[in-house]
Amino acid sequence: MDGQNFNYQQPAGLQPESGKPSGMSIAALVLGIVGIVVGCCSGLFGLILGIIGVVLGVMGNKNNKTKFGTAALIVSIVACGWSVISWIIGIIFLQSANNSLNQLLNSYR
Repeated sequence: MDGQNFNYQQPAGLQPESGKPSGMSIAALVLGIVGIVVGCCSGLFGLILGIIGVVLGVMGNKNNKTKFGTAALIVSIVACGWSVISWIIGIIFLQSANNSLNQLLNSYR
């Protein structure tokens, strides 16, 4: 072991990222996460937050493309999709409740 030089290098896939995430990418990630949470309760607000997150994610990735920015963009897109699905489920639920209530009221007439 004496006198041997070992030249260890990190594998290419595990290299640390060169750039720091931009403020827009961080904001996009936060808005995407909040959009997913809010989208469970209110599809409209979750959709708005998701759309703003997508816009910020795209703008943040223009100047400084990082994995963090890409993740923020993906989370914001998921927030938009989840909000739309939540909105559709809410409309179906309200329509079903309306039909059930109409049937109940018609049975007493």
